[in-house]
Amino acid sequence: MAAVNVGASVQSAEFGFLTDESVRKLSVVRIINNNLVDITGRPVCGGLYDPSLGPYHDETCKTCGRGSHHCPGHYGHIDLLMPVYNPLLFKFLHNLLQRICFTCHRLRIEGSRVEMGVKKLELISRGDIAGARRLDESLSSEVAPNLGDEVMSSHECGSSSGHPLEQQQQWTPLQFTEAMKVLRTLLRPPLVERCGNCGAACPRITSPSFGLFCMDGMSSADISANVSPEYSEQRNMFSRNLLPSEVKNHIELFWEKEVQFCSYLGDIQQRGFGNKKAGSSMFFLQVVLVPPIKFRPPTRGGESVRDHPQTVSLNKVLQSNIELLAAYLEKEHSKVVDKWWELQQSINVFFDS
Repeated sequence: MAAVNVGASVQSAEFGFLTDESVRKLSVVRIINNNLVDITGRPVCGGLYDPSLGPYHDETCKTCGRGSHHCPGHYGHIDLLMPVYNPLLFKFLHNLLQRICFTCHRLRIEGSRVEMGVKKLELISRGDIAGARRLDESLSSEVAPNLGDEVMSSHECGSSSGHPLEQQQQWTPLQFTEAMKVLRTLLRPPLVERCGNCGAACPRITSPSFGLFCMDGMSSADISANVSPEYSEQRNMFSRNLLPSEVKNHIELFWEKEVQFCSYLGDIQQRGFGNKKAGSSMFFLQVVLVPPIKFRPPTRGGESVRDHPQTVSLNKVLQSNIELLAAYLEKEHSKVVDKWWELQQSINVFFDS
């Protein structure tokens, strides 16, 4: 067999977050059965060893018709009944929620600071690192308070869309480093109790456990000021656990209100790689990608078979999802929350496996 120069054949690599739609397009089968094999030891259809995912042992792949040595492997997917938090971005999401006003759905800091940060990111994305740094110098010296507008106008003739990566396909390491500095400046100021834009009191968002958010820390007076008298039944919403579906609604509204800032936020999270930009959905998972069997092969020893740790973790995800559906059909809210929490924990374990 002739040697292949891999370095010469690979042109580029892109990194990013798959959307639910992208996962379903990659998938060849939906996994719904938590049984792995039947009583005869053969893979169960719709299970984690479904023949469509590739050969389980010495069989022929149901998808491509090749044997175990030549089948590249095929992906499946699990549809989750409720969204869960993306473990890779949970800490960042927590930091973001602590800086968002749940009333006007903008960053709690003054709008002028956000606007200045967006101007810096605009310059950085175009490669003008020096111009972005001059904005800081102009603010500190107060010599040219409108320098940001002047610098922006000097670039407007080159682009009308204002897309972060219109001029180039990906950010350089220097651009990424400078962009992260701007992001830290905007998202790491001292926590404020009132929004700098609408003046509403802001709840405190805590994370008592990885994968769980709680909203508390508001006085009765602050709650009364934020909620209209005719909607007094909503007052309890300011002191309770937050499910991903609720957090997702807040993040989507934030993405609509802070469009420019969030467009750069998505680029920074995937370091400017790729043409498809990460949106607010990157913080949540509604569909789980199931790797091919060849990447999580069972270990055989004599008559015994031991499943791969990823298969064990995925089976726990599947089982938790099934139990969540049962609780949902029973219409018991407390039980639904408990089963969702089990699902979130199983997702966390799967990402660590």
